[in-house]
Amino acid sequence: MHSRLLFLLSYLVGSQVKVAAKDGRVYTGVLDSINPNDAQSVVLRYAYSLGNGKATPPIDTLVVHGDDCLSISGIAAFADGGARESSRTGFKTDADITKAGNPASARELHR
Repeated sequence: MHSRLLFLLSYLVGSQVKVAAKDGRVYTGVLDSINPNDAQSVVLRYAYSLGNGKATPPIDTLVVHGDDCLSISGIAAFADGGARESSRTGFKTDADITKAGNPASARELHR
């Protein structure tokens, strides 16, 4: 179970998550890191708490220990799920060009 939790949390690193603490507070922030020895111990960057309808000022770095953590929720962006169309108008990569046209058609390479 521990390795599965670490695997899932590793996909959330860099994403916005919500961490519910035992004291009733819910912190929202960017998941910066997780403790591999205790998967529920997490570090949030730019964390803030919504309490009584008021947002607290952001905390640069917040460490939530596993003993204080009730839940961690977020949306993971898996590499193979839901490729997005590029909205680039200037510089385009080969992948952007291929998606725009017919991927089966070849194009001549230039020097």
